[in-house]
Amino acid sequence: MSEGSSSQQIVAVTKTFGLAIVTALLFCPIVVGCQSPKAANKSNFAKAITANYAEYPFCINGTMDDQFAVSYFMAPGAYSPNVEMDKLLVRAGLLTLVSQNTEANPNGLASMMVLHFALTPIGRQFYKQGKGFCYGTPVVQIIDFTDPGPNGTATEVTFKYRLHGVPTWLTGELAQEFRNSNGVSKSVYEDVQGRALLTLMGSGWKLQRFGD
Repeated sequence: MSEGSSSQQIVAVTKTFGLAIVTALLFCPIVVGCQSPKAANKSNFAKAITANYAEYPFCINGTMDDQFAVSYFMAPGAYSPNVEMDKLLVRAGLLTLVSQNTEANPNGLASMMVLHFALTPIGRQFYKQGKGFCYGTPVVQIIDFTDPGPNGTATEVTFKYRLHGVPTWLTGELAQEFRNSNGVSKSVYEDVQGRALLTLMGSGWKLQRFGD
């Protein structure tokens, strides 16, 4: 191969490589723009709503005292939603009732029931301090959103979601009882639709409040 021929090949390769670099540089802003957290698109809106749910997860309050002791006044045969939820959590295997005592009320009113619970191994997997027994992760789908306007800083979003990864203790034989208790989000069992106001912050879109 002649020296002139080799030089021509080197020049051709250099030009091709240079063209590839220029093309990549021209294309990069498009890609970055599409992936920007500040872009007004369904993907970023869904992430903003999901992030809010991660901060405030779906949990059953039950016994909120982290010592798992609860006291309440209750007349014989009276109904208490909190008591019934605690009993349901025991049946689900999350709590175990360690002791139950009845103490006389010095004012002559209804006796005070004092219950002490303990977490079971299953309960420890799902209990978050200060929140309760948490379950599932919402998968958010954006249905529609309003025009963010000329400044592009606010939009009202219509969305739907359903919880995924819901534990079996919530979907098994006690599912209907949990659903009837009103202590569990219906998104465990069906799609839920909602509205939310989002605003553009320095790092991207953030949920300000849920709509009516």
